[in-house]
Amino acid sequence: MRRSRSGVMSGPDDCHKHKEKSRFEKAYKFYRETGLSASVAAVLDPCRPSGLAFDVMAVTMTTRTTAAADGVALTYDLSVGPIGPEGGPPRLVFVHGWCGDRTVWDPVLSALGARYPTLRLDLAGHGDSRLGRRRYTMPAFGDDVARCVEAAGPEEVFLIGHSMAGEVIVEAALRLGGRVAGLIGVDTLWNVSRELDPQVIEDTLAPFRRDYRQAAEDYVRAMFLPNSNPAIVHRVVADVLSVPAEVGLGALEEILRHRPALRRSLLQLKAPVELLNSAAWRSTDAASAERYGLRVHEVRGVGHFSMLERPRAVAAGIEKIVDRLSASAGTRRLEG
Repeated sequence: MRRSRSGVMSGPDDCHKHKEKSRFEKAYKFYRETGLSASVAAVLDPCRPSGLAFDVMAVTMTTRTTAAADGVALTYDLSVGPIGPEGGPPRLVFVHGWCGDRTVWDPVLSALGARYPTLRLDLAGHGDSRLGRRRYTMPAFGDDVARCVEAAGPEEVFLIGHSMAGEVIVEAALRLGGRVAGLIGVDTLWNVSRELDPQVIEDTLAPFRRDYRQAAEDYVRAMFLPNSNPAIVHRVVADVLSVPAEVGLGALEEILRHRPALRRSLLQLKAPVELLNSAAWRSTDAASAERYGLRVHEVRGVGHFSMLERPRAVAAGIEKIVDRLSASAGTRRLEG
Protein backbone atom coordinates (compact mmCIF):
# COMPACT_ATOMS: atom_id res chain seq x y z
CA MET A 1 0.00 0.00 0.00
CA ARG A 2 1.14 3.56 -0.68
CA ARG A 3 -0.24 6.98 0.09
CA SER A 4 -1.08 9.29 -2.82
CA ARG A 5 -0.66 13.08 -2.68
CA SER A 6 -4.31 13.36 -1.75
CA GLY A 7 -3.69 11.26 1.36
CA VAL A 8 -5.74 8.33 0.08
CA MET A 9 -4.18 4.91 0.55
CA SER A 10 -3.73 3.03 -2.71
CA GLY A 11 -2.37 -0.34 -3.71
CA PRO A 12 -1.53 -2.12 -6.97
CA ASP A 13 -5.19 -2.30 -7.96
CA ASP A 14 -5.63 1.45 -7.55
CA CYS A 15 -2.76 2.64 -9.72
CA HIS A 16 -1.59 1.80 -13.23
CA LYS A 17 1.44 -0.46 -12.73
CA HIS A 18 3.41 0.97 -15.64
CA LYS A 19 3.40 4.52 -14.20
CA GLU A 20 6.60 4.69 -12.15
CA LYS A 21 6.69 8.43 -11.44
CA SER A 22 4.02 10.80 -10.29
CA ARG A 23 2.62 13.24 -12.80
CA PHE A 24 3.93 16.05 -10.64
CA GLU A 25 7.52 14.82 -10.99
CA LYS A 26 7.06 14.24 -14.70
CA ALA A 27 5.60 17.69 -15.29
CA TYR A 28 8.19 19.46 -13.17
CA LYS A 29 11.09 17.87 -15.06
CA PHE A 30 9.49 18.46 -18.46
CA TYR A 31 8.66 22.13 -17.96
CA ARG A 32 11.99 22.86 -16.29
CA GLU A 33 13.97 21.31 -19.14
CA THR A 34 11.89 22.72 -22.00
CA GLY A 35 11.58 26.19 -20.54
CA LEU A 36 7.83 26.32 -21.17
CA SER A 37 5.98 28.65 -18.83
CA ALA A 38 3.45 26.60 -16.91
CA SER A 39 2.26 25.71 -13.45
CA VAL A 40 3.76 22.34 -12.64
CA ALA A 41 1.62 22.09 -9.53
CA ALA A 42 -1.19 21.43 -11.99
CA VAL A 43 -0.34 17.76 -12.44
CA LEU A 44 -0.88 15.47 -9.49
CA ASP A 45 -0.26 11.83 -8.69
CA PRO A 46 -1.65 9.22 -11.12
CA CYS A 47 -3.37 7.54 -8.18
CA ARG A 48 -5.46 10.60 -7.32
CA PRO A 49 -9.07 9.59 -6.63
CA SER A 50 -11.83 10.16 -9.11
CA GLY A 51 -13.61 13.46 -8.57
CA LEU A 52 -10.61 15.37 -7.20
CA ALA A 53 -10.37 18.89 -8.64
CA PHE A 54 -6.94 20.16 -9.63
CA ASP A 55 -5.38 22.84 -11.82
CA VAL A 56 -3.68 22.29 -15.16
CA MET A 57 -1.94 25.47 -16.22
CA ALA A 58 -4.54 27.69 -14.51
CA VAL A 59 -7.44 25.59 -15.84
CA THR A 60 -9.39 23.85 -13.08
CA MET A 61 -10.07 20.23 -13.97
CA THR A 62 -11.78 17.30 -12.28
CA THR A 63 -10.70 13.69 -12.72
CA ARG A 64 -13.44 11.13 -13.32
CA THR A 65 -13.76 7.53 -14.40
CA THR A 66 -16.24 5.64 -16.52
CA ALA A 67 -16.47 2.13 -17.97
CA ALA A 68 -15.69 1.15 -21.54
CA ALA A 69 -18.01 -1.17 -23.42
CA ASP A 70 -15.83 -4.14 -22.39
CA GLY A 71 -15.72 -3.03 -18.76
CA VAL A 72 -12.21 -1.51 -18.80
CA ALA A 73 -12.05 1.52 -16.48
CA LEU A 74 -11.34 4.77 -18.35
CA THR A 75 -9.90 7.91 -16.75
CA TYR A 76 -10.66 11.39 -18.02
CA ASP A 77 -10.40 15.02 -16.87
CA LEU A 78 -12.99 17.76 -17.29
CA SER A 79 -12.71 21.53 -17.15
CA VAL A 80 -15.55 24.06 -17.10
CA GLY A 81 -15.58 26.89 -19.64
CA PRO A 82 -17.40 30.24 -19.53
CA ILE A 83 -21.20 30.15 -19.56
CA GLY A 84 -23.13 33.08 -21.01
CA PRO A 85 -26.85 33.86 -21.28
CA GLU A 86 -27.14 31.60 -24.32
CA GLY A 87 -25.02 28.82 -22.87
CA GLY A 88 -21.33 28.10 -23.20
CA PRO A 89 -18.99 27.23 -26.05
CA PRO A 90 -18.62 23.64 -27.29
CA ARG A 91 -16.47 21.23 -25.32
CA LEU A 92 -13.06 20.44 -26.79
CA VAL A 93 -12.19 16.75 -26.44
CA PHE A 94 -8.47 15.90 -26.61
CA VAL A 95 -7.33 12.39 -27.52
CA HIS A 96 -3.69 11.26 -27.39
CA GLY A 97 -1.97 9.13 -30.00
CA TRP A 98 -0.17 5.79 -30.01
CA CYS A 99 1.37 4.92 -26.63
CA GLY A 100 0.74 8.42 -25.22
CA ASP A 101 -1.49 9.72 -22.47
CA ARG A 102 -3.71 12.70 -21.79
CA THR A 103 -0.92 14.89 -20.37
CA VAL A 104 0.58 15.30 -23.84
CA TRP A 105 -2.03 18.04 -24.37
CA ASP A 106 -1.06 20.08 -21.28
CA PRO A 107 0.92 22.77 -23.17
CA VAL A 108 -2.01 23.30 -25.56
CA LEU A 109 -4.48 23.49 -22.67
CA SER A 110 -2.21 26.07 -21.07
CA ALA A 111 -2.22 28.14 -24.26
CA LEU A 112 -6.00 27.89 -24.65
CA GLY A 113 -6.63 28.94 -21.06
CA ALA A 114 -10.21 28.75 -19.78
CA ARG A 115 -11.97 29.89 -22.94
CA TYR A 116 -13.51 26.47 -23.64
CA PRO A 117 -14.71 23.58 -21.51
CA THR A 118 -12.39 20.66 -22.18
CA LEU A 119 -12.14 16.91 -21.78
CA ARG A 120 -8.91 14.94 -22.05
CA LEU A 121 -8.84 11.18 -21.62
CA ASP A 122 -6.58 8.16 -21.49
CA LEU A 123 -7.56 5.45 -23.94
CA ALA A 124 -7.77 1.90 -22.59
CA GLY A 125 -4.32 0.50 -21.79
CA HIS A 126 -2.75 3.98 -21.63
CA GLY A 127 -2.04 6.43 -18.82
CA ASP A 128 -4.37 5.96 -15.87
CA SER A 129 -6.95 3.90 -17.77
CA ARG A 130 -6.80 0.17 -17.16
CA LEU A 131 -5.49 -2.78 -19.09
CA GLY A 132 -7.40 -5.95 -19.91
CA ARG A 133 -8.66 -5.41 -23.45
CA ARG A 134 -8.35 -8.36 -25.83
CA ARG A 135 -7.73 -6.21 -28.93
CA TYR A 136 -6.79 -2.53 -29.01
CA THR A 137 -8.69 -1.59 -32.16
CA MET A 138 -9.55 1.84 -33.54
CA PRO A 139 -13.33 1.25 -33.19
CA ALA A 140 -12.82 0.18 -29.55
CA PHE A 141 -10.74 3.31 -28.87
CA GLY A 142 -13.42 5.37 -30.62
CA ASP A 143 -16.00 3.89 -28.29
CA ASP A 144 -13.74 4.84 -25.33
CA VAL A 145 -13.92 8.47 -26.48
CA ALA A 146 -17.68 8.32 -26.99
CA ARG A 147 -18.20 6.80 -23.52
CA CYS A 148 -16.23 9.59 -21.84
CA VAL A 149 -18.04 12.30 -23.83
CA GLU A 150 -21.42 10.82 -22.97
CA ALA A 151 -20.49 10.55 -19.29
CA ALA A 152 -19.35 14.19 -19.25
CA GLY A 153 -22.65 15.71 -20.34
CA PRO A 154 -24.81 16.68 -23.31
CA GLU A 155 -22.70 19.49 -24.81
CA GLU A 156 -21.78 19.86 -28.45
CA VAL A 157 -18.16 18.77 -28.92
CA PHE A 158 -15.14 19.16 -31.13
CA LEU A 159 -13.02 16.02 -31.24
CA ILE A 160 -9.26 16.67 -31.40
CA GLY A 161 -6.89 13.77 -32.00
CA HIS A 162 -3.15 13.38 -32.53
CA SER A 163 -1.64 10.79 -34.89
CA MET A 164 -3.42 7.46 -34.29
CA ALA A 165 -6.21 9.41 -32.63
CA GLY A 166 -7.07 11.01 -35.96
CA GLU A 167 -8.52 7.61 -36.84
CA VAL A 168 -9.94 7.14 -33.35
CA ILE A 169 -11.96 10.38 -33.40
CA VAL A 170 -13.47 9.42 -36.77
CA GLU A 171 -14.84 6.27 -35.12
CA ALA A 172 -15.96 8.26 -32.08
CA ALA A 173 -17.80 10.79 -34.27
CA LEU A 174 -19.83 8.04 -35.92
CA ARG A 175 -20.97 6.90 -32.49
CA LEU A 176 -21.73 10.40 -31.18
CA GLY A 177 -23.62 11.57 -34.26
CA GLY A 178 -25.04 15.10 -34.30
CA ARG A 179 -23.27 16.15 -31.10
CA VAL A 180 -20.00 16.47 -33.01
CA ALA A 181 -19.49 19.95 -34.46
CA GLY A 182 -16.16 19.10 -36.04
CA LEU A 183 -13.03 16.97 -35.97
CA ILE A 184 -9.51 18.40 -35.75
CA GLY A 185 -6.62 16.08 -36.49
CA VAL A 186 -3.13 17.02 -35.36
CA ASP A 187 -0.47 15.47 -37.61
CA THR A 188 -2.59 12.63 -38.90
CA LEU A 189 -4.48 11.23 -41.91
CA TRP A 190 -1.64 12.15 -44.28
CA ASN A 191 -2.67 9.84 -47.10
CA VAL A 192 -5.88 7.94 -46.47
CA SER A 193 -5.99 6.74 -50.09
CA ARG A 194 -2.70 4.85 -49.87
CA GLU A 195 -3.07 1.09 -49.84
CA LEU A 196 -0.82 -0.79 -47.43
CA ASP A 197 0.46 -4.02 -48.91
CA PRO A 198 0.25 -6.98 -46.46
CA GLN A 199 4.00 -7.52 -46.82
CA VAL A 200 4.69 -3.88 -45.93
CA ILE A 201 2.59 -4.33 -42.81
CA GLU A 202 4.50 -7.46 -41.82
CA ASP A 203 7.86 -5.79 -42.50
CA THR A 204 6.82 -2.84 -40.32
CA LEU A 205 5.78 -5.08 -37.44
CA ALA A 206 8.74 -7.46 -37.60
CA PRO A 207 11.26 -5.36 -35.60
CA PHE A 208 8.64 -4.70 -32.90
CA ARG A 209 8.07 -8.43 -32.54
CA ARG A 210 11.82 -9.09 -32.27
CA ASP A 211 12.67 -6.34 -29.76
CA TYR A 212 9.69 -4.19 -28.90
CA ARG A 213 11.42 -1.61 -26.70
CA GLN A 214 14.25 -0.89 -29.12
CA ALA A 215 11.94 -0.75 -32.14
CA ALA A 216 9.49 1.54 -30.32
CA GLU A 217 12.27 3.93 -29.29
CA ASP A 218 13.73 4.03 -32.82
CA TYR A 219 10.25 4.57 -34.27
CA VAL A 220 9.50 7.53 -32.01
CA ARG A 221 12.90 9.23 -32.29
CA ALA A 222 12.47 9.26 -36.08
CA MET A 223 9.35 11.41 -35.60
CA PHE A 224 11.40 14.44 -34.54
CA LEU A 225 13.50 16.89 -36.54
CA PRO A 226 17.27 17.19 -35.98
CA ASN A 227 16.77 20.48 -34.12
CA SER A 228 13.96 19.23 -31.85
CA ASN A 229 14.32 19.93 -28.13
CA PRO A 230 16.07 16.88 -26.56
CA ALA A 231 13.94 17.16 -23.42
CA ILE A 232 10.77 16.80 -25.46
CA VAL A 233 12.22 13.82 -27.34
CA HIS A 234 13.20 12.20 -24.04
CA ARG A 235 9.76 12.80 -22.55
CA VAL A 236 7.94 11.22 -25.51
CA VAL A 237 10.28 8.21 -25.64
CA ALA A 238 9.73 7.64 -21.90
CA ASP A 239 5.96 7.90 -22.35
CA VAL A 240 5.94 5.37 -25.19
CA LEU A 241 8.13 2.88 -23.34
CA SER A 242 5.91 3.12 -20.24
CA VAL A 243 3.03 1.49 -22.15
CA PRO A 244 3.03 -2.33 -22.06
CA ALA A 245 4.26 -3.99 -25.25
CA GLU A 246 1.01 -5.92 -25.60
CA VAL A 247 -0.84 -2.62 -25.91
CA GLY A 248 1.69 -0.88 -28.14
CA LEU A 249 2.19 -3.75 -30.56
CA GLY A 250 -1.49 -4.62 -30.61
CA ALA A 251 -2.54 -1.03 -31.34
CA LEU A 252 0.15 -0.59 -34.00
CA GLU A 253 -1.00 -3.67 -35.86
CA GLU A 254 -4.61 -2.49 -35.69
CA ILE A 255 -3.63 0.94 -37.08
CA LEU A 256 -1.86 -0.61 -40.05
CA ARG A 257 -4.78 -2.90 -40.85
CA HIS A 258 -7.50 -0.29 -40.31
CA ARG A 259 -7.03 1.73 -43.53
CA PRO A 260 -9.94 0.26 -45.59
CA ALA A 261 -12.35 0.67 -42.66
CA LEU A 262 -11.08 4.22 -42.09
CA ARG A 263 -11.96 5.20 -45.66
CA ARG A 264 -15.47 3.81 -45.25
CA SER A 265 -15.90 5.66 -41.95
CA LEU A 266 -14.74 8.98 -43.42
CA LEU A 267 -17.32 8.71 -46.18
CA GLN A 268 -20.05 8.25 -43.56
CA LEU A 269 -19.08 11.32 -41.53
CA LYS A 270 -21.41 14.32 -41.40
CA ALA A 271 -19.12 16.63 -39.39
CA PRO A 272 -16.27 18.58 -41.07
CA VAL A 273 -12.69 17.35 -40.65
CA GLU A 274 -9.71 19.71 -40.58
CA LEU A 275 -6.04 18.85 -40.09
CA LEU A 276 -3.16 20.72 -38.44
CA ASN A 277 -0.28 18.80 -39.98
CA SER A 278 3.47 19.27 -39.83
CA ALA A 279 4.90 20.66 -43.03
CA ALA A 280 8.38 19.29 -42.29
CA TRP A 281 8.00 15.77 -40.92
CA ARG A 282 5.61 14.07 -43.35
CA SER A 283 3.79 15.55 -46.32
CA THR A 284 0.01 15.38 -46.57
CA ASP A 285 -1.33 14.10 -49.88
CA ALA A 286 -3.53 16.89 -51.28
CA ALA A 287 -5.50 14.68 -53.64
CA SER A 288 -6.35 12.21 -50.89
CA ALA A 289 -7.36 15.02 -48.52
CA GLU A 290 -9.64 16.52 -51.17
CA ARG A 291 -11.20 13.18 -51.98
CA TYR A 292 -12.20 12.60 -48.36
CA GLY A 293 -13.12 16.20 -47.58
CA LEU A 294 -10.17 16.95 -45.30
CA ARG A 295 -9.13 20.61 -45.04
CA VAL A 296 -5.40 20.86 -44.32
CA HIS A 297 -3.49 23.59 -42.43
CA GLU A 298 0.29 23.47 -42.07
CA VAL A 299 2.24 23.81 -38.82
CA ARG A 300 5.79 24.79 -39.72
CA GLY A 301 9.12 23.96 -38.13
CA VAL A 302 8.08 20.92 -36.09
CA GLY A 303 8.14 17.16 -36.20
CA HIS A 304 5.27 14.84 -35.34
CA PHE A 305 4.60 16.16 -31.81
CA SER A 306 3.64 19.74 -32.66
CA MET A 307 1.46 20.11 -29.54
CA LEU A 308 4.65 19.78 -27.47
CA GLU A 309 7.04 21.62 -29.78
CA ARG A 310 4.75 24.51 -30.82
CA PRO A 311 1.77 24.40 -28.46
CA ARG A 312 0.77 28.03 -29.01
CA ALA A 313 0.63 27.55 -32.78
CA VAL A 314 -1.47 24.41 -32.35
CA ALA A 315 -3.76 26.15 -29.84
CA ALA A 316 -4.19 29.11 -32.20
CA GLY A 317 -5.02 26.76 -35.06
CA ILE A 318 -7.59 24.94 -32.95
CA GLU A 319 -9.18 28.22 -31.88
CA LYS A 320 -9.48 29.47 -35.44
CA ILE A 321 -11.06 26.24 -36.65
CA VAL A 322 -13.48 26.00 -33.72
CA ASP A 323 -14.53 29.65 -33.99
CA ARG A 324 -15.03 29.48 -37.77
CA LEU A 325 -16.99 26.23 -37.71
CA SER A 326 -19.06 27.38 -34.71
CA ALA A 327 -19.92 30.66 -36.44
CA SER A 328 -20.82 28.81 -39.63
CA ALA A 329 -23.05 26.40 -37.72
CA GLY A 330 -24.70 29.32 -35.91
CA THR A 331 -25.45 31.02 -39.21
CA ARG A 332 -26.98 27.84 -40.61
CA ARG A 333 -29.19 27.51 -37.53
CA LEU A 334 -30.41 31.11 -37.89
CA GLU A 335 -31.13 30.61 -41.57
CA GLY A 336 -32.95 27.37 -40.80
